[in-house]
Amino acid sequence: MLPRTIRRPLLGVATLLQPLLSPTMLSDRQVDEEKLQAYTCVARPDIVRARIVAPAAVYVVWDGHGTCPYVGSVSRTRGDAVAVRLYEHLNDKVHGEIRSASWLLLSVLPLRAGAPTSVVRAAEGWAARNLAPYEGSRQPSVEFHLPPRLLARRLS
Repeated sequence: MLPRTIRRPLLGVATLLQPLLSPTMLSDRQVDEEKLQAYTCVARPDIVRARIVAPAAVYVVWDGHGTCPYVGSVSRTRGDAVAVRLYEHLNDKVHGEIRSASWLLLSVLPLRAGAPTSVVRAAEGWAARNLAPYEGSRQPSVEFHLPPRLLARRLS
């Protein structure tokens, strides 16, 4: 079961992004909580690599208090893209040590196949706006006239 402190905010952002999510996250075209749990794990690259395949995704980091320090996105060709990106974050020369100590859980929201980078970045912006992470200041801005349900039309 998802920790109670992250369940509601994670479900909220997943529901917001639902039109953009990979079918692997949905049951009957709705966000599946069991799948959200399956895509949430300890924030360590080796664990993420073993459990999660997603070349394009929005990822949400959770700290020990169940709050969100960081929201990011990745759009690469390999299935281990999230694990590679997490490794880059945790090995950053300036912030890596602090992140390794405080980033406890990672929730991955895989996006639909073929999502262009512009849609992936827009999805990150919507997730960050919804979760208000306390780290990171370079989240993409959102275009209010293009909510996730309209962005999904670009994927059809």
